[in-house]
Amino acid sequence: MKKVTVKLIDPMGFHARPIAIAVNKLREYDCEGYVLHDGREQSMDSVVKLVEMEVPAGSTFMFGAEGKDEDEALMAIVDELKDIGFIE
Repeated sequence: MKKVTVKLIDPMGFHARPIAIAVNKLREYDCEGYVLHDGREQSMDSVVKLVEMEVPAGSTFMFGAEGKDEDEALMAIVDELKDIGFIE
């Protein structure tokens, strides 16, 4: 599994719109995705389950991916979320 650490800069914290963007972006690639925060790991198969992680603004967390396209998927997710000001 590949992982990348990011910082959540959106003042609303972990919320549905950017998480849905990440989940939909992941579906374009041949791999599984995960979010890891504060000792918890959640599959990126459900926007609701990810929002329930309640990652607060200012926190660092990791996106993880495993599979054939893991590198490309992580880069695409991070780039898209940086572009909308969700993470840095």
